[in-house]
Amino acid sequence: MRCTKMSLVSFVVGSALSVGALAQPTDRPAAFTQAIGAAAALSPGLNFYEAKLENDDGVWLFDIELFNSAGTQKTEYEIDATTFAVRSTEVESTTAAEQAEFLAIAALLGGAGVTPAQAITAATPRTPVGARLSEVEREIQSGVLVYTFEFDTGARVRISASSGMPTTPGNPSPAPGPSDPTVDAILAAALGRHPGATILEVEFEADDQRWEVELVTANGTPRKLRISTAGVIISDDLRNSSKEDKADDRLKRNAQNGATVSLSQAAQIALGAAPGATVVKTEWAFERGVLVIRVDLVDAGGPRTILVNAQSGAIVTPTIRPPAPPEPPAQIGLGAAIASALAANPGTVAIEVEMEPEGGRQFYKVRTLSIGLPLRLRESLVDGKTGMVRSTALLPMSTDFLSKARQIRSRLGPGTITFAAAAQAAIAALGEGVVRSIELEPEDGGLEYDVDVQVGSKTFELEVNAQNGAVKPE
Repeated sequence: MRCTKMSLVSFVVGSALSVGALAQPTDRPAAFTQAIGAAAALSPGLNFYEAKLENDDGVWLFDIELFNSAGTQKTEYEIDATTFAVRSTEVESTTAAEQAEFLAIAALLGGAGVTPAQAITAATPRTPVGARLSEVEREIQSGVLVYTFEFDTGARVRISASSGMPTTPGNPSPAPGPSDPTVDAILAAALGRHPGATILEVEFEADDQRWEVELVTANGTPRKLRISTAGVIISDDLRNSSKEDKADDRLKRNAQNGATVSLSQAAQIALGAAPGATVVKTEWAFERGVLVIRVDLVDAGGPRTILVNAQSGAIVTPTIRPPAPPEPPAQIGLGAAIASALAANPGTVAIEVEMEPEGGRQFYKVRTLSIGLPLRLRESLVDGKTGMVRSTALLPMSTDFLSKARQIRSRLGPGTITFAAAAQAAIAALGEGVVRSIELEPEDGGLEYDVDVQVGSKTFELEVNAQNGAVKPE
């Protein structure tokens, strides 16, 4: 059973992440368009099926798959995401299931004139804020041919292959009705109650069918109003704000001194860019240090977000946050780091390990527990390059952890497998992967290691028996 960890325990077994992992397309929609076009140019007469962007040992590649009209053969191209050069080509016969799927798609192509490039253009404005496109697939949904776009956040957008318009999702996000108050009406009601207030956020709460307004009054008091769809103020309460909330409010209020666009005007600008949509939320925010107004909308294709520059009124392209740079690999192994910590703390046993970068180098934080009495918990910082113990500190123990420490101490024996052995057992059970966390825990009268192993984008939570090395999913 996985317990609450005292700290994140993270280390890499086997190869570390490659620094090449950062060499990925900055404009993913354009890169997908170019890669798909390159594959199509090489295979006239074949039909597009799917395209995926993947990291292969630090190199970003597109896997493009096409099929013939008979559905009997598929061609797969591996295309470099930087140069768009073809790295490999593979032609295969299809399985019976693949042939059936390809024939069904081919039968609908006559009435579906939207190209992959056109579908990408239609889907791009609907990219969730902060998300990155990872896959495009042509498939059949409810008897209709669509392009399905998947993003690294798990979000999906579907574009009709016939009309080029977003398709209605299974559970469309609810929005105010045509007779409900507009954002302008809600703003007017809030300012009528609190003249001179600064409105920070207006949002339609679909579950309760009401609007919520967060504001700061002219005398600096944070409040939250709830307004019904009839335009009646249901409640007007003091808004409980943490120190962080108050600081955020202050930043936004100060920045508004130079704004020339209001929440209402931003909503109109967003509606101009998304005809037929309905505004469900508008709020002040910062994008790359610039004050913007974030407008959330809903239309027949589902939700979308538009950012409006609060100074110029221009629509802003959301920032795509780059992934964190890979941590530099340690030059000593986990076992060596633990050995150094134990040598500096004789009469102890390791119970947690954490690897973290500092100053461009890796350090292991090794927590050790004394074997004898009194129980003492220490944390040693071990240089990942030299194995030298840089510091050792005595840590306080809570009542709950003291109970856990006593159980670990009483159950340890000569047959207890090591951290490194537990990590290797977890990886062996999956065939590959990177261990992201590991912790020694008392369980069912014995001990176990809780191990998280990442394989691709999925994390597997495993339990490794500390006595016999048996591995099972948590």
